[in-house]
Amino acid sequence: MKQASQSKLNCYDQCPELFHKRYIDGLKAEWGELAQMGIDCHKYCHFLMTGADIIGNPLIKWHGDALGNMAHRYIYGVIEAIGHNLGLESEQEYTSEIGDYHGILDICYIRKEDDEGHIHDWKFSRRIRSISELMQEWQPNLYCLLYMEKHNVSKVAWHEEYPLLKACQTVYFKKRELIEFRENRLLPQIEHIRENTDWRPRQSHKCSWCEFAHMCSLGDSNVSLMLNNMKEAEECFVEFQRLNARRKQMSDVLKSFVEQYGTIKTGSASYGYSVSEDVTIDDEVLLAEAEKREIPLNRLFKADRRKMQNTLRFNHADLLDKVTRSIWKTRIQESK
Repeated sequence: MKQASQSKLNCYDQCPELFHKRYIDGLKAEWGELAQMGIDCHKYCHFLMTGADIIGNPLIKWHGDALGNMAHRYIYGVIEAIGHNLGLESEQEYTSEIGDYHGILDICYIRKEDDEGHIHDWKFSRRIRSISELMQEWQPNLYCLLYMEKHNVSKVAWHEEYPLLKACQTVYFKKRELIEFRENRLLPQIEHIRENTDWRPRQSHKCSWCEFAHMCSLGDSNVSLMLNNMKEAEECFVEFQRLNARRKQMSDVLKSFVEQYGTIKTGSASYGYSVSEDVTIDDEVLLAEAEKREIPLNRLFKADRRKMQNTLRFNHADLLDKVTRSIWKTRIQESK
């Protein structure tokens, strides 16, 4: 690892084997739909920052969409609120002169009257991270450290902007805290990764997202689910909702295919379904049966009708006798 970044540090925490495949073996995988959307959204924000014309730009696939318009209004409002007279930087790469680490900051600027640095980072998720989470995450600490090292400000504010939620989460890092982070967490972790020889995979709820799952030394069937804290549980629930919605969509598509082409067979497994028909009992049949069993028609209430419907439907004679006795027993008790 030549230079550390927040994505590399997070990747190693998630799974050493995944880190090895990405950054040592140099294997590449196609971006998923959500990852590509995030890339496009950041380019969209950069165009707004630089004042470029975004209409018709092929990179911004969601421009004109309802969500895109809402995000556009929020992002533009944030930039207008910050003001253009603060020396705003957009998509600026910062590289440390003290250690081997770097980062690309979405928006950063200094309020000279407060001796404060400010960093705004776009997040297109639907979950707002808590302040305690941000204090422990690699990205806020690393980016604020880089900014503090370059500009020597007394503190740096980290603003996580959520355009799709029209919300923002802010946390302040003091200079002393950032230096402690560098000496006690960042540099030791970088050294540990460089000296590491144990690249065994680490199981977590994120295994189902891994682009190299088919190459995992554990195998897909051996990856177990472990939740260690509330944050992982919330992420797992979001993924569960996404997969459940996808499963329903795939089920509808498979049913449409089976209706047209018949049962699908793959080895010993097969997929097919049949539409179950709801058998109904005609009122005349029901009343005729009631009359045959000498049940007064004015005594045949809704509950009795339902009981007899269910038994007549399957021609269960013994069960029908029991239902009849039960109806008569109830009526006798009522008359007493």
